[in-house]
Amino acid sequence: MRRIITLLGAVFALVLAWSAPAGAGGWAVTTLDPLDGIDAAAPGTTIDVGFTVRQHGVHPVDLSGPMKGGGAAIEIVDGSGEVLRFDAAPDGAVGHHVATVELPAAGEYEWRVVQGGFGPQDLGTLVVGGGAAGVVAADGGTWPAVARYGLPVLALAAAAYALAGPGLAGRRRVAAPVGA
Repeated sequence: MRRIITLLGAVFALVLAWSAPAGAGGWAVTTLDPLDGIDAAAPGTTIDVGFTVRQHGVHPVDLSGPMKGGGAAIEIVDGSGEVLRFDAAPDGAVGHHVATVELPAAGEYEWRVVQGGFGPQDLGTLVVGGGAAGVVAADGGTWPAVARYGLPVLALAAAAYALAGPGLAGRRRVAAPVGA
């Protein structure tokens, strides 16, 4: 049983080490403002993309403070890996930013939001072409790696301890009697 607990502990440590966003002060979730007018926007036009960054999905984060780490931005990545970066400026409430994004040539692009010292968040696919643009939502994989992998492993480790813990806690070493 001790080997199982040791193995689960090692797996948990590896998962935590693998999830780099956790080392950046936790994780954040970005929510986009409504993308008014994006469907009618043609390649080469600009749109304002507003968004709010929330640490742990709850608390708005001031990215000009300790979590600045490159600031906030919208990045558009083409099929060859070229990155177009549009820096965002704080706007209004804490954690809210706006980036003025110039839509690239017609085609499909991946896009993401840079969340300062937190890991970037994928926004899905941006489709530009035919005089109009659109957004295909991200595939739902917006939870950071620590939440996707670390929490299930933590739950598994807790379950293993709950099953083995009472048995381990009940064992005590008894010293041999003196002179025996």
